[in-house]
Amino acid sequence: GQWFGRNYRKVYSTFNKDNNLFAYSFPNDHYIYSTDHQSAPKKSYAGSKYFGDIVATNKHWFSDKDAAFDYYQNQPSYSTIIYDPYRKCYYRIAEHPVSPDEEFYRKSFSIILLDDNLNWMGECMVPDKRHSENRLFVSDAGLYINRMVNEHNMTYYLYEMKKEARTLRYSIHTL
Repeated sequence: GQWFGRNYRKVYSTFNKDNNLFAYSFPNDHYIYSTDHQSAPKKSYAGSKYFGDIVATNKHWFSDKDAAFDYYQNQPSYSTIIYDPYRKCYYRIAEHPVSPDEEFYRKSFSIILLDDNLNWMGECMVPDKRHSENRLFVSDAGLYINRMVNEHNMTYYLYEMKKEARTLRYSIHTL
């Protein structure tokens, strides 16, 4: 298909030093690809339970950047993937389409939880659109996600994985 716009050209990746494994996430693909760069890549399903197909376009938007952005905003997509060495799992961000009538024109997102072998374990919606799907980090406490408050204050929500329940829960921490 045709995938126009800068947001579909990004490749997201993470490295699992425990298994010497690189994992790659593409914005328009429900699968992730892992490799040690010595053998063939392995394809693993890591799609969102909240949306289906990501539809390609046949339009050429080289001169209409606003239309290309609208197309991207109205399609589901994937972004960041990050390995958590403390809990031996991966988190993948699934970005949900924006309704054209929404006032706050930012994609909501969910976190897909994958185990150490890249098996799909669960998915958790992030509570509101003021969180940043690209400003996150892992620590021994869990996954921190930035919540935009204002230019003077950075607040992070701490997401903690419950492996036995295959869910994530969060608490608020200000850094």
